[in-house]
Amino acid sequence: MSMRGGWRGCMKRLEQKTGEGVRNRRLEGLERAMNFKGLLLLGLAICVAGCSSTLGGVKEDVSRDTHAVGSAAHHAASAVGSVARNAEDATTLTPKVKLAIIRDPLLANRGNQINVGVLDKVVYLKGHVMTARMKERAEEDAQNVLDTHHVNGKVKNELVVQP
Repeated sequence: MSMRGGWRGCMKRLEQKTGEGVRNRRLEGLERAMNFKGLLLLGLAICVAGCSSTLGGVKEDVSRDTHAVGSAAHHAASAVGSVARNAEDATTLTPKVKLAIIRDPLLANRGNQINVGVLDKVVYLKGHVMTARMKERAEEDAQNVLDTHHVNGKVKNELVVQP
């Protein structure tokens, strides 16, 4: 069998010798191969589109998560700062208010029990004193300490008068 006429010529002679069935079977095989390649390309295109969509989703998730982490870090830093300020207020203002009360001759009475606490720039006076005037004076002393140290705070007087 010679190769005159190229591939088509070869197929034509083959058809003449073997009949039309060989050509049809070869064409069916070729069609199946082309269909398979088409499906393969379609699947690849869907996969690429899906990956692109997934990549966009990942980018959005990362952006959202990064913002959430930054926000959480900011809130944590604020909370730590608040705790530090409260600790500083408590360690600096509490002893100064107690010292002012102890040095006040009107309040220097063993019958008085005055406890001092500071939280969020609020001085809390708790316990008991012997007269209403002593209660007022303890509050004045605490307010003077705040004013002297330029603290924009207030005094909450919860002292009880017990004669």
